[in-house]
Amino acid sequence: MGASLERREAENNLALGILHSLAGGRPTGTLPAEPLTAVVEDGGQLVLALVMTPPMQLIMAGVASGTVSREAVQTAVEGLAALGASVPGVVGEPEIAAAFAQDWEAKNGCSSETVMNQRIYRLDKVNEIPRGPGDLRNAEEADTELVARWIHDFSIDSREPVSYDTAVRKANDSIGESSLYLWENDGKPVSMAKSARPTRHGVVISLVYTPPSLRGKACCASTSRRAIVRRRRPGEGSFPSVASRASCEY
Repeated sequence: MGASLERREAENNLALGILHSLAGGRPTGTLPAEPLTAVVEDGGQLVLALVMTPPMQLIMAGVASGTVSREAVQTAVEGLAALGASVPGVVGEPEIAAAFAQDWEAKNGCSSETVMNQRIYRLDKVNEIPRGPGDLRNAEEADTELVARWIHDFSIDSREPVSYDTAVRKANDSIGESSLYLWENDGKPVSMAKSARPTRHGVVISLVYTPPSLRGKACCASTSRRAIVRRRRPGEGSFPSVASRASCEY
């Protein structure tokens, strides 16, 4: 599945990142049920990949292009229904997500609504931009309380609120895996960003947050630059650090 999704690595970053984590034995959170992975094939060719880590939404990724036949979506709906899968929502490119939502409604007698529209931004190079005073460093155990508070504030600003306990868990996990960075000025953290879900040639930048009174720093640019350098292929130029996720969530 992974090799097929990598034909469109930036677009499929969410599914790929989770698959890489599962394959590497890295935790994807506290899951109440086993992760679900499945594919839809046409003539032996993979055309649609499905990934779900309960209780999160189903991720649907088109392989060859952003267009997937309605028959492929219907096959996915029938297959998930036959498995007795509980699907709380779907994330994917708008056409795929909308088609699945419509067919799932018809199959299960339920209704859906669009929760969020997003875009995927691919970054290949970080421009030299004026930066505020200070420097980037890894968040440490002593930063846990601050990071948890910022994660909680970020979740509210991004309209996906989480409990403070969940924010603490995310802070501990991110600090433990050395994936969260703080921009520090005069010994005081003023901004944060996280390097997440690495794929073969890229990485996602997430949890970009600065308290309103401290905005205008260079944390995101510096974290992106570091990610690009670390994910560079030998003998080649830089490659994408992917920010954001799939385009439409139901």
